[in-house]
Amino acid sequence: MSNSTNDTQKVTAPLGWQELGIMQGFPAPADKQVKNTNWVWYPFNRWSFQNVCKILPVTLVKSGETIAFEHSESKDFTCLDVIRSTGESAKIIDVLESHNTDAFVVLHKGKIEQEAYYNGMNARSQHWLASMTKSFTGLAAEILISQGVIERNKRAEEYVSDLKGTAIGSATVQQILDMTAGTAWDESMNALMDENSFARQYGNAVGTWPMGGESNGVFGILPKIGMEREHGTNFVYNSPLSDAMGWVLSAATGKRFEDLMAELFWNELGAEDQAYIMTDTNTFAWTTGGLNMSARDAARFGQVMANRGQFAGKQIFPASVVESIEQGDTAPFVGSAYDERIPGGAYSSFFWLTNDEDGSYMAKGMFGQYIYINPTKDVVVVRLASPEVSSKPEFDLDMLEVFKQISNALTQ
Repeated sequence: MSNSTNDTQKVTAPLGWQELGIMQGFPAPADKQVKNTNWVWYPFNRWSFQNVCKILPVTLVKSGETIAFEHSESKDFTCLDVIRSTGESAKIIDVLESHNTDAFVVLHKGKIEQEAYYNGMNARSQHWLASMTKSFTGLAAEILISQGVIERNKRAEEYVSDLKGTAIGSATVQQILDMTAGTAWDESMNALMDENSFARQYGNAVGTWPMGGESNGVFGILPKIGMEREHGTNFVYNSPLSDAMGWVLSAATGKRFEDLMAELFWNELGAEDQAYIMTDTNTFAWTTGGLNMSARDAARFGQVMANRGQFAGKQIFPASVVESIEQGDTAPFVGSAYDERIPGGAYSSFFWLTNDEDGSYMAKGMFGQYIYINPTKDVVVVRLASPEVSSKPEFDLDMLEVFKQISNALTQ
């Protein structure tokens, strides 16, 4: 499976949280302690991304009867060569290590072809999914649309009275799902860390970056978001829109998101381990970025998408739900901040579409979290990580090449 080249670049394996001394000792040294104010930053994230429930408030997502994955003959895709975004050749293992990978799971036709764990993680460890949570929220919304519970062309304010007359409230369900709502937002880490910014107030409201004082959670922050451009024109990545969708779903059904997720699909996916979701200051599930689960269980989500709603021989939700997600419009994506990362891509119901020859798409989160779904070749790859920076184009460009090479190797 390897085609070695002389110019392959070797990367030194990153230090794990044990080697870094994070949270070692009772108590750990002050400069090695993880707190709710530093948990997202390196090197603290090397430990915290596997231990969010020890740092921040969470609520459990109920699961049904366990269905164990079958294992194929053990394979090692990490020895494959890829061309990185820099133009250099590298082994997949070097790409994984350079991005501080914690977990790497490959499925083909529903069977585990390879799984590898780093940085003290194992098959039973939970890991923060970050914004991959959005895709779980998007799937829940699409299922409810298929059931007629919510409608694509209705405005958010028609479901949530507290959003009447607001920028978010005037956007349709579809515009929110595709992030073409014209609401004002700065998603940069600089804004999130600036205590005077609206983004920082949002981080405080959802409880992920607390800074003290009273907060009414997302219910208090979403109505204050202003308008920047016409709805339905351009794709602009805007995390609070996922919270708005979570609010719409709960208002339309009268159910908390964690219960709704369990009812609509999670109960049927045979999760092996407990999943949980972070909650805001009102105990409302953080539907933008709060989910935590094992890599294997994240792969189950990818598999039910790859199989168009079917899992373990049972149709969990209609195939039309997935087909709708796969039909994303490329026009709003052109010229966006993410166009260079996923050339020719699209954003649809909180999923990232590559529009490649296989119709592959992804759930994607900050700090390099991925669930890659290739429905044509029936391949799912989960990569969880805790790198030094939250985001950069190389994450997407390198990992898309990794996913492509693995998919090709499995189907040659």
